[in-house]
Amino acid sequence: MRLAFLVQRANFYRLYAPIVDEAIRQRWDVECWHDYSQARHGQKGYNFPALESAPRFVHGTPGFRTYRGRPELRALLEQGRTDAVVSLSPRSVELGQDADRSAVMWVMLQHALSNFVAYGCDGFRGADGVALYSEHWAELALEYFRERRLVPPGDETEQEIRNKTWAVGFPEMEAARLVDPAEVRRRLGVAADRPVVVLLPYSYGFGLASFRATHKGQRRSRWEEAASLARQVWLDVNVVKAVRAFCRRNGAHLIVKSRMKRRPAFYTRAMADTHLYDESVYPATILETLRIASLCIGFYSTTVHEAAYLGVPYLSVRPPDGDVRGDRALQRVFLDRSKSSFDFPGVSTVLEQRAAIAHLPETRLDDFAMDPQARAAYVEKFLSADDGHSSERLLDEIRRMKR
Repeated sequence: MRLAFLVQRANFYRLYAPIVDEAIRQRWDVECWHDYSQARHGQKGYNFPALESAPRFVHGTPGFRTYRGRPELRALLEQGRTDAVVSLSPRSVELGQDADRSAVMWVMLQHALSNFVAYGCDGFRGADGVALYSEHWAELALEYFRERRLVPPGDETEQEIRNKTWAVGFPEMEAARLVDPAEVRRRLGVAADRPVVVLLPYSYGFGLASFRATHKGQRRSRWEEAASLARQVWLDVNVVKAVRAFCRRNGAHLIVKSRMKRRPAFYTRAMADTHLYDESVYPATILETLRIASLCIGFYSTTVHEAAYLGVPYLSVRPPDGDVRGDRALQRVFLDRSKSSFDFPGVSTVLEQRAAIAHLPETRLDDFAMDPQARAAYVEKFLSADDGHSSERLLDEIRRMKR
């Protein structure tokens, strides 16, 4: 079997690498196709998919090719260079709506919430297979599409989407076994017996551009905009101070893990014991930090799934409703429901920003202890399994579909 991975950004290997490695181990013919039409400058320029950005693999080295955007990608596929493509985006996004669907099998990987929110039901319908973490995500996808009125209840589209989804698990997490926690602690200068708290900074951004993107369509005066921005900043400053006080009370080392495209505010960096960007993609820096963490704190970050997989309790600090980007259907289906992946007693806790400010400084680390039974239920519901065989299941599905 010949398999090609589309690499539009260097950090795509965070998701791809374990699958690439497993395919090489199984002696598949594997190539990674890097899109050189991507931006080299600007907010995401640091993530340009240069060939030298590819990580080292455990079981060998795949082939590498470059292409420039849709025309050259189409040409590669017309040459019959692969049997199946693995991508984080739908066929229509990469090849256009008029793409020949019989030319090559198209497999889309679940990537946080992007598959549901950014691409909608057409993204599912345009793929030959959509690899999801678990069957529950297929139900959430359909519920979200109904909320958005993209799919009428009982419509044949529902069954089409169900038929195309594969519950394979969470392939990215297989990279965690490459992490040596003792080596990570040595590298970061963290004592072996010291607890670690990982903070993922507020990622909605500040400033008028961010505010207007968040409140798109709302009419507000400049005074109202200024007042809301001041409130955002005040809340964030005090949440970070509360996290710092929580770490001080519990003798914990505070790691701030952020992304270069959304650099944290100066006060967040100043209060960190260690500040990291994405230093590695295989294994990913976030997995290295979680492997030594006692608690992870974020603002509705989908890192909650990585944390739960690794048995790390997660605290989601909830911004005010007006500051949560995305439509109301997104909030109802993925964020606010009882026992969502963010609010799952014994695994993940949600605290409003003001509650976090008030209570975190007096809270003990043990108050967030992971409940093994709750974690098992969480893994089964949201991640299928934590057995380290997700990449194998994905390749089995591709093989089955091709046959």
